[in-house]
Amino acid sequence: MPNLDEMLKRVIAEKGSDPHLIAGDPPRMRRFGELAAIDETRLEAQATRELLYGIMPARIRAHFGVRRRRFRVDVRRSRAL
Repeated sequence: MPNLDEMLKRVIAEKGSDPHLIAGDPPRMRRFGELAAIDETRLEAQATRELLYGIMPARIRAHFGVRRRRFRVDVRRSRAL
């Protein structure tokens, strides 16, 4: 199964941002305004679900599974932390 921590380390190492994780596609990141592959392996639906559910709070997972809506996730960390 793909490892989210390793993907994010690669994004940081390559000065990328905005990871894009879509079932059926390889994981991508935004790099210098363009999408670039993080890895060439296509993400399977179950692997994508497990990656994302692993970082979602339970209340969001429950809502996400029922409504089948698309969400954009933006996580930031304060430089002071």
